[in-house]
Amino acid sequence: MTLSWRTLLGSILLILPFAAGADDGVPDTLHAEAWFTGSLNSNGASAVPGGHFLVEPYLGEASHRVQSLNLLLYGLTDEVTLGLIPRFSWRDQAGVGDLTARLQYRFTGYDAASGMPALALVLNETLPTGKFDDLNRAGTNGTGNGAYLTQFGLLSDEYITIAGRPLRLRLDLSYGISRSVGLKNRSVYGTPDGFVGHARPGAVYDATLAFEYSLSTRWAVALDADYGRSDKTRIDGMAGSRMSQSANLVPALEYNFTADTGLIVGVQVPVWQHGTFMPLAALNCVF
Repeated sequence: MTLSWRTLLGSILLILPFAAGADDGVPDTLHAEAWFTGSLNSNGASAVPGGHFLVEPYLGEASHRVQSLNLLLYGLTDEVTLGLIPRFSWRDQAGVGDLTARLQYRFTGYDAASGMPALALVLNETLPTGKFDDLNRAGTNGTGNGAYLTQFGLLSDEYITIAGRPLRLRLDLSYGISRSVGLKNRSVYGTPDGFVGHARPGAVYDATLAFEYSLSTRWAVALDADYGRSDKTRIDGMAGSRMSQSANLVPALEYNFTADTGLIVGVQVPVWQHGTFMPLAALNCVF
């Protein structure tokens, strides 16, 4: 099953009639001249305004698997954001992935006068709701990691002006630790039929530097530079996996229908690791 660009964009555009708007976090002084949606792989430090919802569905395709990640956020106050991030995938059949619960606290807003960035702390707890063991013979129906994952992160947003147009800069840093997970038979960890034991995933580290440049009020270009590292996974009676590292560049183009609704489309490009190009699209809206 291969997802074409036409299918990918069409699926996102079907959501447009229900969209109410993107919370772009742009300072009030810039709202009249620049609307932002992205970038694709960064998270904004600006909280969802109190009493409002942010919905941002993502679609992507890699290794003949269509993947969907969906941000569902609610502004409890102007500083505190709560949310859920459900995941779904389609290959030979539809599958439910792991679910992440999110708590974000913005402790400083962007200050144009001093250049002080918006800063936020985030806590994510990923619940193993996806299928991870007792897989089919090909091992292709795995949709989750099976382990509870706790991640701590620091987010920042700031703005500068280049050639008379605003550029938004984001830096996201996170660290995550997983609990051990019991496994039976074939699993996403490479265990064979008849296996009974535990896997102990290593710590994960992620960093994203994002650039988002306004070409006009509605149009913008974005670029993410991502780095991720996973420590060795230990498996009872098996060698497990080695420490792994990856880096990606994610160029994207965005169009903002209004100051509150935007669509962004791009592609994830692996830098040094083996992998394939992954098309991505997201619709960012708030109501």
